[in-house]
Amino acid sequence: MINLKNIKFAYNKPALIVTFLKKRYIILGDLHIGYEKRLIKQGIHIYNITDMMSREIINLSKIYKTKNIILLGDIKDSILHPEQIELESIKKFFNNLKDLNIIIANGNHDAFLDNIINVKTQHELYLGEVALLHGNRFPSKEAMKRKVLVTAHNHIAVNIELGNNTFVKEKAWLIANINNEVATSFYKEIKTKNLIVLPAFNPMIIGKSVNSNLKNKNINPLFNNNIFDYNNSQVYDLSGKLLGNIKFMEENLKE
Repeated sequence: MINLKNIKFAYNKPALIVTFLKKRYIILGDLHIGYEKRLIKQGIHIYNITDMMSREIINLSKIYKTKNIILLGDIKDSILHPEQIELESIKKFFNNLKDLNIIIANGNHDAFLDNIINVKTQHELYLGEVALLHGNRFPSKEAMKRKVLVTAHNHIAVNIELGNNTFVKEKAWLIANINNEVATSFYKEIKTKNLIVLPAFNPMIIGKSVNSNLKNKNINPLFNNNIFDYNNSQVYDLSGKLLGNIKFMEENLKE
């Protein structure tokens, strides 16, 4: 487990709390504003996801007494320029949060976002010993000099066995240790010890279960290149309970 007192899970919420220079920051990822369009194609009609997320962020800001919100990419759902309905939802979302200090690390779905909301996004952010990025690209050399990396992108989830061969899928956290032997072939100087992967913040996106037999459930280049030890990554539910490592869970909780 990570031994940094300035990092903790928000209890039962897909959000991370990082304290730096006596300021708290709420870290969220994968909002996918505009996701409703995908649901409509499946016959599911939900029109207030954007309002749900903005209200939840405002609520978190009150609970943790901070206005500092960091969004780790995939703010919007469209990969290129959004259609009008999604465009309006994005603008409404940021207008709802106008009283908060929003900082953005862009993701692979965030093309044109800078122009849409008139805010400069970045590839990476740093809070002392913590480096934050979306997770679809390799971290910079500077990021690997921090003790902990925090990414989104994977939509971490887990299958929980209920008995009688039935399962429920829930959002989850993943914490991995660095594989120094491999990492040193990519980076000359490394201080990073752990990688934290966030669950998706969008309430309608659960994600791909790490202990399922689905293909392409891992889309993080740090895992695909074995820079971090995916199979021995520890999985936690949203309450913070340790469920086990991925290897154990794949062997014992298959669909």
